[in-house]
Amino acid sequence: MFSYFVVQTAIARNIVKALAASSLGSTGVITLIVVFYLALGCFLEGIGMVLVTVPILLPVVLANGFDPVWFGVLLVIVVEIGFIHPPVGMNLFVIRARAPEIDIRAMYLGVIPFLFAPLVLIALLIAFPDIALWLPRRVR
Repeated sequence: MFSYFVVQTAIARNIVKALAASSLGSTGVITLIVVFYLALGCFLEGIGMVLVTVPILLPVVLANGFDPVWFGVLLVIVVEIGFIHPPVGMNLFVIRARAPEIDIRAMYLGVIPFLFAPLVLIALLIAFPDIALWLPRRVR
């Protein structure tokens, strides 16, 4: 339902227009895109984020000289963060359903190390894009 709201209000398109009009470099643009996805991860499920935003953001990513395979890898990691990112992380709901005796605050605190590692991975992928492209280039 929230995905429908995001599409109808054109929030994603307005953010993309602002990104395209900004004078940030390519690293700044991709950093803002990651922050945008992390914010969306608070409210949307993974498939909703991908279906709503990729058709709009992919031209911006390509215009900034990024490889689409690299962006796909980055996107998967950011969406996975959304699955464990409070307050709407779907995996948190699964844990809550399987272990209702665990306090929700304890679950949120327990997720922090699992948020830290992918964020470090995102920083590494932005700094060294060849990490994600090494294997696809070998296979070609």
